[in-house]
Amino acid sequence: MLGVRGPGASGVIAMGLLASLVPDRETVVVECRRCGTTVDRGTSVCSVCDSEDIAEYTIR
Repeated sequence: MLGVRGPGASGVIAMGLLASLVPDRETVVVECRRCGTTVDRGTSVCSVCDSEDIAEYTIR
């Protein structure tokens, strides 16, 4: 078939490079929903605005 090629060596190398740049783990962000301050995991009250509305997001 004309014009159709497989990934070849350069495509394989590029995919390997991309895979090495993207972490294979989760990141957890915990923040106050009222003011947006980032807080430590396990925090129940924001030290900036005293809100108890703390959100935890898992980023993959």
